[in-house]
Amino acid sequence: YTPKNFVHADLSLEDLARQMRENGESPFTLLLGILKEVFAMGADPKMQELSKGLSFTTLFLNPKSFKTALAQALANSDHEDGVPGLTTIAPFLIDARNKAALKVLTSQLKEGQDNIAIYYGAAHMPDFEERLIKDFGAERKETFWFVAWDLTRELPSRSPFELLGALF
Repeated sequence: YTPKNFVHADLSLEDLARQMRENGESPFTLLLGILKEVFAMGADPKMQELSKGLSFTTLFLNPKSFKTALAQALANSDHEDGVPGLTTIAPFLIDARNKAALKVLTSQLKEGQDNIAIYYGAAHMPDFEERLIKDFGAERKETFWFVAWDLTRELPSRSPFELLGALF
């Protein structure tokens, strides 16, 4: 993001890793938690239908397949618990990042900024709405949806080595 009015309000990978350690987690314990959720949901007929024809290799080496499968799971779930692994990682990928964004929002408001937008994915919005109402006295006026993932374009596949390198 390069516009001059853009203010970065997300956590870095280092910040996320620190949060993980502070909560007594590691990449390994998170992976175990995610796998536990995935296996528990395996018996769900809705999830079985969604996963037909998908292999572990395809999901993790082909970003478009992964995003498409995740988007379908999100669209077909009744709540965040319906997406395998989201309950395990929500404290890091949603809660901690939302708190960081709202900390930046507070500083921007103190600087006198009054035309502000928060741009995050849909999974973040229930927590944002709750915090904005409770902590900032905000109220919902309108909702706008923007395309965040273009699932029609091809994305470059990753080799297993690139994937492992990104994890460590």
